[in-house]
Amino acid sequence: MSFLKSTILLALLFPFVSSAQYDDKRVAELIRNGSESELVMESSIMIQEGYFYQAGTIVDKLLELQPASSNYNYRRGFIYLEMSSDFVKAQPYLEKAVLKTDKKYDPFNAKETAAPVDAYFELGKCYHMAGNISKAEELYNKFLESSITKSNNVFFAKLFLEQCKVAKTEMANPKNVYLKNMGSSVNTKNPEYSPVISLDGSALYFTSRRRWPTGASDKGLDPRNNQYPEDIYVSYRDFDSTWMDPIKLEFCDSLQNEATLAVSPDERRVYAYMDTQGNGDIFYSDFSTNKFQVVTHLDNKKINTNDWETHATVTPDGKTMYFVSNRKGGYGGRDIYSCVKQKDGSWGDPVNLGPNINGPMDEESPFVSIDNSTLYFSTNGNRSMGGFDIFMSSIDSKGQWGPSKNLGYPINSTCDDVFYTTTVDGLTGYMTSLRVDGKGEKDIYEIKNNYLGVKNVAVLNGKINVIGGKPLPEDVSI
Repeated sequence: MSFLKSTILLALLFPFVSSAQYDDKRVAELIRNGSESELVMESSIMIQEGYFYQAGTIVDKLLELQPASSNYNYRRGFIYLEMSSDFVKAQPYLEKAVLKTDKKYDPFNAKETAAPVDAYFELGKCYHMAGNISKAEELYNKFLESSITKSNNVFFAKLFLEQCKVAKTEMANPKNVYLKNMGSSVNTKNPEYSPVISLDGSALYFTSRRRWPTGASDKGLDPRNNQYPEDIYVSYRDFDSTWMDPIKLEFCDSLQNEATLAVSPDERRVYAYMDTQGNGDIFYSDFSTNKFQVVTHLDNKKINTNDWETHATVTPDGKTMYFVSNRKGGYGGRDIYSCVKQKDGSWGDPVNLGPNINGPMDEESPFVSIDNSTLYFSTNGNRSMGGFDIFMSSIDSKGQWGPSKNLGYPINSTCDDVFYTTTVDGLTGYMTSLRVDGKGEKDIYEIKNNYLGVKNVAVLNGKINVIGGKPLPEDVSI
């Protein structure tokens, strides 16, 4: 990022500057009464501390004062990309930003009218995400020609140029799939993501940042991005194949983040991500007495560590867990690990899945098909079209995962495509994606294909009726 770390010094110089959470009233007062210098200074500090929403309100005021300023237009475009990946809104601001750039850009100087040369990089990202690959390549190269070599974005510009090559190849050879947005019954103007479909395709568990109708989640609104806390919902498919209004799971807290990770085949255990311990860990909730119980921390120090554990899934046979962690000793970024259930019911030592799966960037959202031999996951490395792409790998007779393969376009796009999960036959999948036709920042999509089906597996799908319409006994299993 182009904004320098000078918080301590600046806090001594300007009374509005604060390293604590920003108060809306103070920000509104600053916008009404602050000088242009104070507005520039405060927006710079807010941006470097990640308070993008409130920084955006200040930059809007700066744009009223100087609508043609490349500096202020750069800030607005940068905030849209960082806060919500909204490349559509960001692009027109960044188009103005690149009209005047300066290698010696000073983000704290109110007299600065130019944008940093990073504006070429950010505008390139907009075109990349929009699928205009030639224009994206032009801007990435322009950035590399203009930038100082120590810029953090030099590495990413080179990576994104490699992704552009992948995008050209995949878009020239589209796969025969049917992809559709899940619609307003699931997706809203808020982010919806991390879908988990039940094996029979009748229930879809997912995460949403929508407001609670009671207003109870209002106090949890994040001032950094103006979003409500994460909650887990389930939507059931009706008799006419439409998806019913989602139901929030009982354990969700109005002020806490709970995100879907996985659901057991019998839908009696939900795995969730929460950030109440460490840097973020894996939790679970079991279904009993006709409801999901309070979430429990997965008490395994080999799996949950002081590092960041972001995702987990358990194979349909319950014998293997796959999870994501950024712990030391991996191949870089976040890696996927596996551990096998022992005879005493505990989980064994985690094993890194190796270089066929993990690379120098991030791997995410593992999911294993019903046959326990196909792994779907996402990665944002140089084999992606842009952002995260969904890949698949098959296990061999020795238990080793083979080279992974990009699922191709249009399953994958030039934006993030992640959290792929399928029904029992493998022919219907669900994923999270950021696309122009979306209703919010992230939406959930359904994909139908005719080539990813599971072979040599038979599944019995049935329903148990209890005499007298009573709830199914807790100890019944098949």
